[in-house]
Amino acid sequence: DKVMAECLIKVARTEPTEVSKQLLDRAFQLLDFDEEDLESSMKRLQTLQIRIGKNNTIGGSGLLKYIDGAIDKVESIGLQNSESYEILWSARFNTAISFQSWSDAYESCCSHPNQGRRVAYFRRLVTAFVDAGAVPALVEKCMSLARDADVFEEAIDFYEIAAETLAENGMRDLYTSLALDPLPPPDYLEALFCLHVAHKNWRWAAQAMDQRYLRALDALERPAMELTREQQA
Repeated sequence: DKVMAECLIKVARTEPTEVSKQLLDRAFQLLDFDEEDLESSMKRLQTLQIRIGKNNTIGGSGLLKYIDGAIDKVESIGLQNSESYEILWSARFNTAISFQSWSDAYESCCSHPNQGRRVAYFRRLVTAFVDAGAVPALVEKCMSLARDADVFEEAIDFYEIAAETLAENGMRDLYTSLALDPLPPPDYLEALFCLHVAHKNWRWAAQAMDQRYLRALDALERPAMELTREQQA
């Protein structure tokens, strides 16, 4: 079954959308998640993650559905405190990030059973938004949560985490890297500015722009060798 499923996934990459979906659905069926044999099932999930890879929108959607089904099965036998349950939620988060399914990624952060990892995953989600060039989506996510009175406190927390994360990552900014590499990385300080403006925190927005300007000036004035050493530190 494993070999057949891997073949179906490989063939699905070159087929039209509808055919590809059917082939992938069959692959998921062959590698069905069995909650009574978690060790083997977790290995099958790993196989699916590796074989589907990235840049496969149909496969990513199917993989998220597969993981959701696995989570439901593990919950049905009362193993919410197991390591496998935690791994499944981490797999759901990582899959959602890989395929830029932001709502699923955010939900995975909120629902992850390991509270110690939730903040770390929220921070990864913030940088993933910016790395993918999805700053408007990040801002909209914060704003949409703030508009929902039922989760207002949660929204404030996410906004604060986002602002803190972007400020810290601002040290890996656009201008320092431009002095070394013509291919620019994400501009975290610009994202921080947009986030504060959306929340009408004008003073913090101004501070973000000031910091961005100072980093740009610093990058222009310092020798490239010194900047290289700083980035490698």
